Amino acid sequence: MKRFVPVSLVLCWALGAAAQPQATLEGRVLSATQQPVVGAHVFLEGTSYADLTDSLGAFRIQAPPGAYRLVVQHVSYVLWSQPVTLHPGRQEVFPVLEEATYVLGELVVSERRPSPNRQVLFTMSRLPVEVRNQPQTVSVVDARLLAQQEALTLHDAIKNIPGAYSWATFGNSNSTFGARGFRGITYLKNGVEVSTSMPAIEGAESVQVIKGASAIVFGLVSPGGAINLETKKPRFTPGGQVSLQVGSFDLYRAQFDTWGPLNSAATVAYRLNGVLLSSGSYRKYVSQRRTYLNPSLAWRLRPTTSLVLEYDYLLDNHTPDNGTILYNNEIYDLPFDQFLGFRTDNQRIESHQFSATLTHQLHGPLFLRAVASYAWEANDIQRPGNNANVIRGTSLLVRALTRSESDYVNSLFQVDLLGQQVRTGVLTHDFQLGLDYRQRRTEQLRYGSVVIDTVDVRSGDIPNDVSLPALRRDRLGQEFEQIVGVAAQDVVTVGAFKLLLGLRYTMVQSEGETYYYSREETVLSPYTRKHGWTPSFGAIYRVRPNIGLFATYTNTFQPTSYRGADGEELGNQVTDQIEFGIRSEWLEDRLTVNLALYQIYDKNQIVPAVAQDENGVWRELGYYERSGDYRNRGLELDVRALLPSGFELTAGYSYIDAKYLKSDKYRENAVPLNTPTHSGNAWLYYTVPQGRLRGVSVGLGVFYTGERWGNDQVKRPWHGIDPTQPVHKLPAYTEVNLAVRYQTGPIALRFGVNNLLDERSYLSYRNYYINPIEPRRYSFSLSYAF
Repeated sequence: MKRFVPVSLVLCWALGAAAQPQATLEGRVLSATQQPVVGAHVFLEGTSYADLTDSLGAFRIQAPPGAYRLVVQHVSYVLWSQPVTLHPGRQEVFPVLEEATYVLGELVVSERRPSPNRQVLFTMSRLPVEVRNQPQTVSVVDARLLAQQEALTLHDAIKNIPGAYSWATFGNSNSTFGARGFRGITYLKNGVEVSTSMPAIEGAESVQVIKGASAIVFGLVSPGGAINLETKKPRFTPGGQVSLQVGSFDLYRAQFDTWGPLNSAATVAYRLNGVLLSSGSYRKYVSQRRTYLNPSLAWRLRPTTSLVLEYDYLLDNHTPDNGTILYNNEIYDLPFDQFLGFRTDNQRIESHQFSATLTHQLHGPLFLRAVASYAWEANDIQRPGNNANVIRGTSLLVRALTRSESDYVNSLFQVDLLGQQVRTGVLTHDFQLGLDYRQRRTEQLRYGSVVIDTVDVRSGDIPNDVSLPALRRDRLGQEFEQIVGVAAQDVVTVGAFKLLLGLRYTMVQSEGETYYYSREETVLSPYTRKHGWTPSFGAIYRVRPNIGLFATYTNTFQPTSYRGADGEELGNQVTDQIEFGIRSEWLEDRLTVNLALYQIYDKNQIVPAVAQDENGVWRELGYYERSGDYRNRGLELDVRALLPSGFELTAGYSYIDAKYLKSDKYRENAVPLNTPTHSGNAWLYYTVPQGRLRGVSVGLGVFYTGERWGNDQVKRPWHGIDPTQPVHKLPAYTEVNLAVRYQTGPIALRFGVNNLLDERSYLSYRNYYINPIEPRRYSFSLSYAF
């Protein structure tokens, strides 16, 4: 009997369990053209109940009755999910999948405009997990918002991202952005790092920003985060659009975008989009000519395998504009009909990028994703050095002609093994295990500067047609860098908890040389090899199905090869980040409210050493200096709403408390330049749903940027800054934008006004380049969709 009793209990339990009513969920997964989708992974989120679709797209899942979220995932289609309530007995569902413009469930533009928290942005985390299930802060400006605002530049898009902002334009020569108090955040394109001075937004389907040190998964990136441009991908249903835009300052812009299948079986598709732009400026003698082309090809090699090939071309010729000067430590309001440069000033940027992305579904929830990329950019710029060369106490500007030519070559290979909803006992895993290898080659030719003249800026008599001499070559610098990284991430689900465990190993090898033409000498830079580990930990607790609390810790150890004046190694830059917050979805995912609080401590910051040459032009000296520690903390609020009444809202607020600490260069608790303590954004868009005004849409945007320091607060002279003089501030400003659109059938008309109130403020890089924000600008566009 002692043995019989427990066996009887087990048998009774098993019979009782078998007697419990089961729910059976059946159906077929179809494409938008009503074709069966073969090999789709169909599962109930957070459980082991799953099935693969057969040759007819059919599936069958048995599970206990209850509330679940049904998910359908396939390499060639958009991730599909929907809440389901299973009852005893049999019920059916027929998911219809949209063609994927991105592989592996990445963002696709659709009229439904899914909640930002429901998107799977693989190129921003290398994880096949919805944003809501990751303890990192990611913000997205999707194609719908880009079109509503008719964003022409990355600056137009970034102002919709809380905590990110335009840092400086370096005299209209280099688009630089900041985030969370850090300058120069990294550029990515389709999740691949690129070196560019002026990223092209023309081919972007969306602009994604991952904030803070969590972006380290992509390698040596800024502690402030990374900006990713997700480009337009081929579609397997035919369509397209052409548009023409005219506007203030002689703006003429033509754009075309067309896509569709290339064969009757719809296994090969293409996309071709491009832009031609010609524009003047609010500033006299400043203009721009721009050509952009982005063809791509998608090929479904097998039902479980896809290949995407892309080419990205940009040719941009424009006039650098150093802006105005500081006069008695105040920004001089230079009239727009005056230009401090020369008529022949020009910057020519030509870039090419090739990429191939292969995605293969190995079995069920396991995927393999491989990316190969090659990018090259040439940059040739000639202009006066900068506007810092003002004789103290006067408005006399010494203009010295400068020129530099730069070539940047980047190549990368990256492969990731991905697992989605993989069960091991009571645990569910969404994981990534990857390897990346990249090479960077930089070649920079600098010419010696020549003083041309001295002009009195306030007099208004500024000659622009000046005979200029040919400049002599000064030095040619070459650098070569190899980076190898191994990254592993695992999001482990245990009930209402999700834990993120991440680890990255990075190894950097670098070497270089500089040839000096005057003395015909080559100076070699020491070969360096550095490596380091960067761990990250995070947790999410789902208080309710629509509310999740998250916290994360990231330690980034960035190997550097920087050396001081005597050739000594300056060590590595180490960043510690703590972040926590809340993500929530309301009104059936139509309202998303996210809040994040963070602190980032950056140790051993290293900056280039600089000095003035004989003509007063500030030059980098070829070695580096330590600048102390850096502590940033802040808050970010991000709100997105898509309401049934026809209203759409994108809003946000950011607070940044950033300070230098323990520095022999900066004053204690000095705030870094160009960092706004407060900033906010709000964009409200309304489409009339019915009646006589049906087809009319109106958008109103308000974008606030708080007061910023326009120069460094230093203890000792540096970069031409006199520590005894007051530091100028850049005034706060509010930019109000208005858009009115009317659509009838395939034709759409749009009228827009940017900076409606004609606010005046500046973007400044120290006192070198002080450029006003763009004044009021009107535009009108006509588009036709087919």
